[in-house]
Amino acid sequence: MSATHHPVGLAFATALPKIELHAHLTGSISRQCLHEIWQTKKAQDPNLALQDPLIAIPTGKTGESCQGRTQDHRGNHAAPFVDPSKIVSYGKLARAWMAAVGHGPMLVANPGLSRLGHLIHDLLLITTRLKRTTKASFFPLFSSYIYKLCNDLPSIEFSTRAVLQDFQADGVVYLELRTTPRAMPSAGLTKDTYVKTVSNILTAHNRATENSIRAFLILSIDRRNSASEAEEVVDLAIQYQSSGVVGLDLCGDPAQGDIRIFGPAFARAKAAGLKLTLHFAEAEASASDLELQTLLSWKPDRLGHVIHVKEEFRKVIEDEHIGVELCLSCNVHAKMITGTYSDHHFGMWRHTKVPVALSTDDVGVFCSPLSKEYYLAAQHFGLSQNGLQALAERAVDCIFSGPAEQARLKDVFAKWQASSHV
Repeated sequence: MSATHHPVGLAFATALPKIELHAHLTGSISRQCLHEIWQTKKAQDPNLALQDPLIAIPTGKTGESCQGRTQDHRGNHAAPFVDPSKIVSYGKLARAWMAAVGHGPMLVANPGLSRLGHLIHDLLLITTRLKRTTKASFFPLFSSYIYKLCNDLPSIEFSTRAVLQDFQADGVVYLELRTTPRAMPSAGLTKDTYVKTVSNILTAHNRATENSIRAFLILSIDRRNSASEAEEVVDLAIQYQSSGVVGLDLCGDPAQGDIRIFGPAFARAKAAGLKLTLHFAEAEASASDLELQTLLSWKPDRLGHVIHVKEEFRKVIEDEHIGVELCLSCNVHAKMITGTYSDHHFGMWRHTKVPVALSTDDVGVFCSPLSKEYYLAAQHFGLSQNGLQALAERAVDCIFSGPAEQARLKDVFAKWQASSHV
């Protein structure tokens, strides 16, 4: 069977060189990484009131299974993720086992509880939390752990390196991470220090010849920001433009803010040579004609999500050859679209001539790495191995870092094809 018609497996999608253009840094931090940071902080402060993230943050709320690890980010044996598809049966097994021995409460309180007992106890905690945790409460829970654990220089450095390792392990060869500059007064960190720290880690990673992925930074303006706060983000983006910052993003709650106040900030960024990507029509609340006309007037280079888009705006996007960042699992599991994967607007955009970049958005939340997104696209839209490689290459034209990286990526794909992968 030729590669043109050969079915795509997950192994192929993982090995395929891929480009990730819509990934929020904090949303890309895995539960395993949070667990390791928690272990460090717990060792430093035994009175830390925060529960282990592997127990407190349930998997499977999005319907996806987080991939387990054989090693953590320090090279040690990692705690496996529980397959959410088996949570219910595990919960039944746990209760049956504890009922059978007749000492459930005693076992939980007993310091000498066996390893199996600990496992059963943890499973019961997870199933209970899964039942109590709604979609509305899951994201605040995840975010609260991010901001409570990644709140000083060591944790920011550790989590950023872990995110880079995770994307590289998934076959990503080019990455643009986006983050909103954060000040952490309790740790003595300013927004400037935060951006400098993340930028330095990405630069050091790129300089290490053993790394196959090259990573760059996009700074985000939150819709809830004031005009002066937006200008501060632009100042930082320009200041660190020579240190790996390649663009500016507009993100945040689509129901909040008047985006028109940000026009001057984005115009100044554009004039300074920074690229622009905007969360665009991701919800009906942010898809009014006035908002979309305003955003398109800023001359963006890429648009994220592009869900609630009228034909007249689609035509502008196509005519101006604006790249689109499409996030399948995020849109399906967060109910941002009606239907399931096969109903996703990727099915329409893939038949246009604009650059298309499949992306993860928040892999730490949705537990679907980029390889899984490519696999899902192949399964639901009938893409062959050749078709999937063509899709991956399609994103090259809309990366923000410039011609040198575009040339490197074209060479990566040429060598991949020459090695008879397809």
